[in-house]
Amino acid sequence: MKVGLVRALSLYGCLVRTDASVKENARVAIEIAHSGTQISVMGRVVACVGDQSSRGLGIEFTEIDANDKKRLEACLSELVASQNLPAVPNP
Repeated sequence: MKVGLVRALSLYGCLVRTDASVKENARVAIEIAHSGTQISVMGRVVACVGDQSSRGLGIEFTEIDANDKKRLEACLSELVASQNLPAVPNP
């Protein structure tokens, strides 16, 4: 198991800061923990960014079950509210 820090998060993917070496297009299982909530998703690495001192992975979510999607939506709403940002409407 590798550990990383989520730096950006959306309904469709995330940017994870990590020292893990992962190739583009690799499938990854992700567990996101926030405020006591666990969210599980499957994803695909779409970009490896940064240099040796600060590496990250751009991950596109490819599979998420309905309950985890609801938890992710609630997590994003909470983060938006805590930052006093305007909510983004659903497409």
